[in-house]
Amino acid sequence: MGTWMLPLVLSGMLGVVSSAAGQTPAEERPAQAPVNAPAGAGPLSGPTVEKEAEGGGAESGSLVRRDFSGKLERLEVRPEQAALDLLGLTAEERRKVDGVLLERAEAMDQLVRENLELLVRMQSAREGGDARERRKVLQELRSAAERALGTQRLEEQIVRELPERTRGRFRGLVSEYLSAVGEEEAKGGEGMEGAGERGRRGGEMFAGMRAQLVVFGQEIKSAYERYAAEGSAQLERFIRGAGLSAEQEGRVRGVIMQWFQETKGNATQAQKAELWARVAPELTVEQRLRVLEMMSGAR
Repeated sequence: MGTWMLPLVLSGMLGVVSSAAGQTPAEERPAQAPVNAPAGAGPLSGPTVEKEAEGGGAESGSLVRRDFSGKLERLEVRPEQAALDLLGLTAEERRKVDGVLLERAEAMDQLVRENLELLVRMQSAREGGDARERRKVLQELRSAAERALGTQRLEEQIVRELPERTRGRFRGLVSEYLSAVGEEEAKGGEGMEGAGERGRRGGEMFAGMRAQLVVFGQEIKSAYERYAAEGSAQLERFIRGAGLSAEQEGRVRGVIMQWFQETKGNATQAQKAELWARVAPELTVEQRLRVLEMMSGAR
């Protein structure tokens, strides 16, 4: 079967893994723009931090915005990426930084492809309400990311490419947002009142670690969405090309999802071939020939 069917697996497993980080399936969301698009060009360049008269935003120079109840509005991208829209960078200055973001996105995409089993574990933990297991999986993913990306923080990589005049503000924007996330996360845990200075410092350290973990989780989510979107597009081409009926489409999706759960995202070549053996009986002879033609053309 080769690797042609693999993107289909990602689309078929949307219902299995999409909830791993709390997102909705890719079919239900607009496609994302390239990571190196100019500021404000699309979702992947970050939701533009809109100017607001009240509550923060571009006019007040802050990534920290709150709803009417006072709850922090979480960014859909890393704060380092969102902060760039508030620095007044020229097109040339932004291109340099976008190169760093593009490399990061490619590395994160690879991380997701190589650790699909961890995403399945996270989904199971989420369904079971096991917050400890979810944090454990995120820590494992973060360790894998450090091996793939190195230990230097993204903030420092971006600072190297920024003009000197913007570096202080950039650090301040990122720090303020992470502090707000940490404070909100700490409110959900045990209070540190009466724990003394040592306990207070420990609480602050824990909040900082939780903030970094939350931001990393969002980054993993975005990488998964990009990867799943590729599978969704492939599946739509597969359905149109093979001429599947609505009933056949439902059965094929079910077969793919079951196969992924069994292989846990780490299928051998034999198991990949088995996927086609399972899908083929759901197709007519004419449809099988169409699929085989598509597969041959994709090699």
